[in-house]
Amino acid sequence: MKELQTWIESPDEPGPLWRDRRRLEEGAVVEVCFTGKGRARAPEAAAAGVLPSGVEAAWAEQVHGGDAVVARPGPCGAGDALVTSELGVAPVVVTADCVPVLLAAAGTVGAVHAGWRGVVARIVDAAVARFD
Repeated sequence: MKELQTWIESPDEPGPLWRDRRRLEEGAVVEVCFTGKGRARAPEAAAAGVLPSGVEAAWAEQVHGGDAVVARPGPCGAGDALVTSELGVAPVVVTADCVPVLLAAAGTVGAVHAGWRGVVARIVDAAVARFD
């Protein structure tokens, strides 16, 4: 597995942007981005200017619950986890005191917004169940 990690300054946030790109297999690349501390932003705004060309953001209305939704470009309804097998779609979650959980396996990726209410509601389990 080849790996590339870089730190760059985000033009509109006071913290760094952490980027991790991993080649999982021939032609398959997973890129993970974390933005630094800053003002609260909507998921679509957080993804603007960060995603590579040809990749579209998918986001949910985060409700601190236990529902996982299928990620497709744009708003995906209410839920705290997004899962997709579609190339060119980036599941996006925004967290403050909640934990971002990132999942990847066999051509499927997921992003989970896991606060204490979501953990109690088994949000990570709901996201993993969408991998089947």
